[in-house]
Amino acid sequence: MFLSTIILSLIGANRIVADTTKEIVEKYGYPFEEYKDIQSPDGYLLTLHRILYGRTMLDKTNISKPVFLLHGIFSSSVSFVFAGPNISIAYQLADRGYDVWLGNCRGTSYSTKHSIHSIHSSAFWNFTIRNFTYSDVFFVPMFLSIVVLSLLAAHGILAVTTKDIVESYGYPFEEYRDIQTPDGYFLTLHRIPSERNILENVDTREAVLLMHGLFCSSINFVFAGPNISLAYQLADQGYDVWLGNSRSTSYSKKHASHDIDSLAFWNFTIDDLAMNDLRTTIDFVLDQTKNKQITYVGYSQGNTILAMLLSDLPEYNAKIKLYIALAPILSFYTFYHPWILPFINFIPIFNEFGMYEIPPMVKTINDVISFFCNSNCYIMETLCIFLIESTFGSEKYINKTAAEPLLENILEGIGLKILVHLKQIHYSGGKLRKFDYGINENIRIYGKALPPDYEINQILVPTAMYYANCDWLVSREDVAIAKKQLPNIIDDYLIPMEIFNHFDFLWAGNIKEVLLNRILKLIDSYNK
Repeated sequence: MFLSTIILSLIGANRIVADTTKEIVEKYGYPFEEYKDIQSPDGYLLTLHRILYGRTMLDKTNISKPVFLLHGIFSSSVSFVFAGPNISIAYQLADRGYDVWLGNCRGTSYSTKHSIHSIHSSAFWNFTIRNFTYSDVFFVPMFLSIVVLSLLAAHGILAVTTKDIVESYGYPFEEYRDIQTPDGYFLTLHRIPSERNILENVDTREAVLLMHGLFCSSINFVFAGPNISLAYQLADQGYDVWLGNSRSTSYSKKHASHDIDSLAFWNFTIDDLAMNDLRTTIDFVLDQTKNKQITYVGYSQGNTILAMLLSDLPEYNAKIKLYIALAPILSFYTFYHPWILPFINFIPIFNEFGMYEIPPMVKTINDVISFFCNSNCYIMETLCIFLIESTFGSEKYINKTAAEPLLENILEGIGLKILVHLKQIHYSGGKLRKFDYGINENIRIYGKALPPDYEINQILVPTAMYYANCDWLVSREDVAIAKKQLPNIIDDYLIPMEIFNHFDFLWAGNIKEVLLNRILKLIDSYNK
């Protein structure tokens, strides 16, 4: 920012660009207003700039809610306008119908007056960052993003649901709500009962259950459209497709007695996702379809909970005809994610502030990510790719257009205890095991000091394993450990791409050729 300021000053001195915010804004054909001598409580006279509406707006009487942009250190209102309409956020907001206000803190060239002190006196410059209310440079970007995206979401510009996406592609959609688990959580199941544009009732079809992973929901299996997402391709092949939603996802945030803001609501572990949510989901699908067995497709943690269920209740093997394991977390010792473990170490701090869901403010965070990633601005798109790659790993195959609905819902909230459980599994050698409550509580619950391990050799179902080279969460080392224990592997396939990350299983533009055709052929061989 400092270097940019110097460069812009030099450019301005040579008249390559306009000197003032007013000149720049009006040069691009936008309306501009300036409000001077707005006095602060301690006597400084500030100037505010305003872009009342976009240059292409025809109805100038219906101005939207205001958005306030505040600069950082060594900056002023010019920072938000100098780069022009294709880059600067101020113009893009105005073109969307927002009333854009640009602040200028004391000391900037637009706010160099005081009611008593001369600008040349030490008294004028005797202020600190604390005096800049809401202008700390480190929090300006997030502050602006939250303001902007909250307004966009309030106007219905953002946020779509699984139902919206599925029906937009012409497929039938059903939603089953308030399916109660043994411990009182109410789940929602989604269903695509047939291929698109089928109006009449269809005959009984073989059911396939798709189960999402960590920070995910049913939307992960449909957002990328019929050419990429597995759910549609299964429906087109004649299957009755069911999509699960574990507790705490946006579709299953309800309990019989606990409020969602209470610690009691979030007091669950991965054990509960397996023994309560997944078991309830499988039984419900079998009851509704009258099938005796289902095909199960697990993604990421969707594999973890199946392994736990079959270990504790091996009789459920009989309810599953075929198990498709996508990026399976069946061991969690060697992984290459750069910040997930350090992040987990901050959990006690979140607890101190009464935050039980991770990430907090999940809706706002999704809106911020979507705003950056769905923009046509090069700077924002670059930031989007940085966010994706710093979270999921190197990215090469994303279909950005297809991924747009997901980017509005890319994160689902999970309970802090889920992350604690993953950390325990990692530090216990990576083998799946029950939650460690401490010696005394373990003895009360399990009858011994240490929590028991899950035995994944109890997965007797025909199992197909699909994994990648560049997956930060599921390493080939952990996959190798799991394969040694699984007794009935019928397909073992490493994605033949050097760069293919954890999320590419859901949104890679070439996923059909690389993997899904192989999976569909295998599922057909067990069902037709």
